[in-house]
Amino acid sequence: MIVPSKMAMHLSARSAVLLAALALSSMSLAAHQAPSKPPAQPGAVRSKEGDATAVTAIVVDVVVRDKDGNVVKGLKATDFVVSEDSKSQTITSFSFEEISTEAMPPMTPTPALLSLAALQSAPIDVAFVGVGENGHLAFNDPPADFETEEPYLIVALDDACRRQQLGEGWFATLEDVPRRAMSMSVRQILKAKKIICIVPDSRKANAVKACFEGAIRPEAPASILREHRDTTVYLDKNSAALLSPDTLAKNS
Repeated sequence: MIVPSKMAMHLSARSAVLLAALALSSMSLAAHQAPSKPPAQPGAVRSKEGDATAVTAIVVDVVVRDKDGNVVKGLKATDFVVSEDSKSQTITSFSFEEISTEAMPPMTPTPALLSLAALQSAPIDVAFVGVGENGHLAFNDPPADFETEEPYLIVALDDACRRQQLGEGWFATLEDVPRRAMSMSVRQILKAKKIICIVPDSRKANAVKACFEGAIRPEAPASILREHRDTTVYLDKNSAALLSPDTLAKNS
């Protein structure tokens, strides 16, 4: 709303208010004009281009309090006097709104929160996972937490994991690789009815040997897959290069 600089508006209240909206009818507004422009007609505001726009009402939001800063309820239009250039104006409509200071009611769960709760409690039919160069399972770097029942975790990424992300081309520099990530926990992965683990490339050969021939331990996070009732691990020739013939024969 543009209020012409010539107009002066004064409000007074016989009793103070909380919040009121006033509509002023048929006010004569005269915009401040450059000398080269003809004066605006009564009841019009002239734009910068010189076009006159009729004004029939102005809505004014007013906040008034008493001297102690307290709000006063029950105000009416007759409690106010509105004037322009010392001329009294007519208030054609008036509404009063009380702003509550009471505490907001508890927030209703949003669809996103409901979806997360459903995701956490729903059964997992199949989990597709891999084994990291450091033996991590998802982003559960060594030593992984084998005990927590939290389904999803914010985890710290170790340097080996961050270098893997850089080497695979996901980031331009090591500084660009985040130091934390969100990961499904080990226990949540093991809740899947079936796990399919795909581990290609020679750079993962040491991790494959540690996880599938060494002890089941947090220092080799993917070793926990050997405790799952239905896990299938897919290796290529390079990633399986360090496994013993006995291991390959027993698990083929």
